[in-house]
Amino acid sequence: MVTLPLATYLYIYFYQNLLVLEGSVFMVEALLLKFLLEIDYKKAILISLTANFTTFMVGIILGYYI
Repeated sequence: MVTLPLATYLYIYFYQNLLVLEGSVFMVEALLLKFLLEIDYKKAILISLTANFTTFMVGIILGYYI
């Protein structure tokens, strides 16, 4: 999504804590989903949480094996 450049920039220049970074991206994406797709907050949060958890776990798994 739009938040990948934001996440990369924040990781390099501000945050080295991955959980804080993922939490920030999760909140921004939930807000974007809510307003762009015109859905309620609950659904936007669920979609954002699912997407971010999935990509986070794929990154952890790939990082372990690569």
